[in-house]
Amino acid sequence: MKLLNLFLCLVLTSTAVAKDKAYSAYTPLTDAACQTLETERTGDYYRAECPAKGGYTVEVVGSDLRYGVALIYGKRTVLYQVAEPFNIGKKAEWRFRQHHGKKDYYALIYRAYIARFDAQTGDFLPRNKDRQVLVVIRLNKEKSCLIGVIKQGADMNKKARQLADNPSAACIEQ
Repeated sequence: MKLLNLFLCLVLTSTAVAKDKAYSAYTPLTDAACQTLETERTGDYYRAECPAKGGYTVEVVGSDLRYGVALIYGKRTVLYQVAEPFNIGKKAEWRFRQHHGKKDYYALIYRAYIARFDAQTGDFLPRNKDRQVLVVIRLNKEKSCLIGVIKQGADMNKKARQLADNPSAACIEQ
């Protein structure tokens, strides 16, 4: 009987742990993978819809050397922007957990490259000198929000995932 109880305890514990395991899925943010919705030569405006998960819409939006990701759900749009010229990486990471065979998407992570300005020359440094950040967005349908921006450094991917996986991470006002 003790052996049976121990076995049941182990099975139930491993099931609970497996259920809470975090997974990642990736979608592209490249021109080739996204469908252009609008372009404008004056002002360099561009808007395209990219593949997304969990009922969300992802658009690449920008102009004047500033291109970012707009996460849309219903009437809610979450968009991270900075003053300096910036652009985005080639893919978005969707964090999710499995619940009864269904994927529960709870965070979006994507990379942004922010241009660096050279005060001596008055121009921007080459693209390979761009500063990188990882933008972390909590997915909660129309309550989705930015929860953090991880600065370039050691283990930035790990730090972004830890933040994404933290259910008590607070929203950041923009």
